[in-house]
Amino acid sequence: MVARLLIGTLALAAALPAAAQSPDVARGRLELAGQTPAVCLIKTARAGSAQNASFTSTGERSGEVRIAELVDPQTAQPRAAEIVIELPVVCNAAHRLTLTSANGGLLRDGGNARNRQAQGAFGELLGYQLDANWGSRVLTLNAGTASVATLDVPDGTAGDLSLRLSIPAGGGPLVAGRYSDTVVIELNVSS
Repeated sequence: MVARLLIGTLALAAALPAAAQSPDVARGRLELAGQTPAVCLIKTARAGSAQNASFTSTGERSGEVRIAELVDPQTAQPRAAEIVIELPVVCNAAHRLTLTSANGGLLRDGGNARNRQAQGAFGELLGYQLDANWGSRVLTLNAGTASVATLDVPDGTAGDLSLRLSIPAGGGPLVAGRYSDTVVIELNVSS
């Protein structure tokens, strides 16, 4: 019995000094911070639906639309053509979408942009419409009447920027030759 009491007292005596000597608590603070630059990125385009037109990617951020039959060979009148091109895009801040037509329409090589397509007269400039569907917004460039269209987007957007190129049928005959235009699609972060 004495042995038991002695063991219990020794165990209690050993526990008390440990509790009375609690170590100091050391604390440190680590702050995490980072900066995300405002950017807009365009990835490789892909073709969607098409009528009388085709799309070929010519690089990571460029491509070429070919119109199979620009005019009816019997009348020299334009044939309708339409194509949808999807551009995967990420803009993580407010930005501006700009569509720019270098020629203000499809211009005949060596042609005069003032010789617009009209009923009863041969033209050298064929207008078209380019619609850009971006997020919940639509921007339209009516090449032939304007060469630039802009849209301010107040927030970040990610997804497919859908471009629909439409060339209407008719409107007047065109002079024979190769017709072309260069369209630039720009996404600029707002400052």
